[in-house]
This record gives sequence, structure tokens and C-alpha cells, in this order.
Amino acid sequence: TNKYAEGYPGRRYYGGCEVVDLGEQLAIDRLKKLFNAEWANVQPHS
Repeated sequence: TNKYAEGYPGRRYYGGCEVVDLGEQLAIDRLKKLFNAEWANVQPHS
């Protein structure tokens, strides 16, 4: 099985990332609220 979570929440290249999507979207939503920002990206570079 693939263990990748490439892409953005709800638009991943591989299936089975629903839990990752939830966690990543939660982090994005919290950062946007904290910094009063229109967008946020919480993905690491590598």
C-alpha cells in the first residue's frame, strides 16, 4: 500500500488519506483564524 499524502486536503493523489485530510484541514483552519489570514499552508517542504 502507498503511504503518501501528496496533494491538498480533499484532493490527494492517493486514496486512504481521509484522516490526514481532517488533521491538515484542522491545522489550516486554526492558523487562518489565529493570524486572521485568507490562506495557510501547513505542509512541510520534504
